[in-house]
Amino acid sequence: MLQEMLINIEYFFLIIFGSQMAFGIATVFLGSVMINYYDWGMSYPPENMFQKLVNLFLISFLGLGPSIYKRMEHLNWFYRRIVLFIIMLVFGLIGVIIYEFISQFLQHLLY
Repeated sequence: MLQEMLINIEYFFLIIFGSQMAFGIATVFLGSVMINYYDWGMSYPPENMFQKLVNLFLISFLGLGPSIYKRMEHLNWFYRRIVLFIIMLVFGLIGVIIYEFISQFLQHLLY
């Protein structure tokens, strides 16, 4: 029972990490199309609880790629995508390290 719950916690972290990586890589290749989709779903500023929950969901699952892309709008098109791709590779490496750390920590709690 406890082991299944720990595995589900690990899966939850993998889902969040995977969705952020997928949207970030899609942002590298599709650029402003993905940013427009992201902005279409966001509410600036959120006026009620539903809009706040939608914003929280989008930031949690899709947040890293669009926020980095928006901060680099002053760069030219090609350089922005190269830098975002390198940042996403570094983010992937850091994500794997964090996942392994959390996995080992949860396994240590179990045994």
